[in-house]
Amino acid sequence: MKGNGYISIETDPELVNTIVNIQVKQPLFQPKTYTEYRQALKHQLFIGMLNSRYSDDILKSNSTIIGGGGRFNRSFGDKSMFSIGAAVKPGKAKEALAFLLTEVNRTIQHGFTESEFTRQIASINNRYEKRAKEVNNTDSRNLAAEYVRHFMKNESIPGFIHENDIAQHFLPTITLSQVNTLGQQWLTK
Repeated sequence: MKGNGYISIETDPELVNTIVNIQVKQPLFQPKTYTEYRQALKHQLFIGMLNSRYSDDILKSNSTIIGGGGRFNRSFGDKSMFSIGAAVKPGKAKEALAFLLTEVNRTIQHGFTESEFTRQIASINNRYEKRAKEVNNTDSRNLAAEYVRHFMKNESIPGFIHENDIAQHFLPTITLSQVNTLGQQWLTK
């Protein structure tokens, strides 16, 4: 990782589970334009495919993790964060950390496959279509939370129907090679 890296090991004897987490600070990413929404869709594709790989590993009998995944989201203040983490089996923290990093490294070296990409596009399409269809049944707390984020963090709120339109328009324009570059960008900034 370029720049200054920070390592922190926190322990709490009251916790019953071991959790490992790697966080890499990124410049603030807060989509407001169509170009930025397109970039956000690339982020969703990358994270979705990475999380599918982590989920596949959980099903193996020799897995070191109980559950885990990656995220790219706004962190505190004016930063975004790429993070990967997992709840791990007892005594397997080092192995779990190695697994998480190895899988991200595989995406950097070899990328995702076309079949992973196709499945993830379908998954994102389905999610946006479902939210748009269910807009009138959306819990008001979720809508209120969007307004709060808009007011407090200047986050845009295009609405579920327009977000679906954006996804339907831009997902077909995104290539696998564009998504495959994200891991390297996130880990080397």
